[in-house]
Amino acid sequence: MSIKTNRTLISTAEAAEILGVTQGRIRQLVLPGSHGEAPVFWSDHVGTKILILDRKEVVAYGKKMQRLRDKGEVRGQAPGGFKKDRPSVYKRTG
Repeated sequence: MSIKTNRTLISTAEAAEILGVTQGRIRQLVLPGSHGEAPVFWSDHVGTKILILDRKEVVAYGKKMQRLRDKGEVRGQAPGGFKKDRPSVYKRTG
């Protein structure tokens, strides 16, 4: 299956690396806000598990957040750096 788009599509791992955050944080940013706000990033699924994002949006968001951090307008700590998800370990029972 091929997807025709004008977007450069990247995985959550690539987006997390660009922003210096965890893949879990990227997955949070593609969800709608708790008060009905639009998600920070456009996203789509390829198959059942692969989440893809628009690289241009991720890079622009990273630049915006860095500008705000430099001005001191972002509360909290700066991101702790990219951390790859741990592989799932399923234990057989029985």
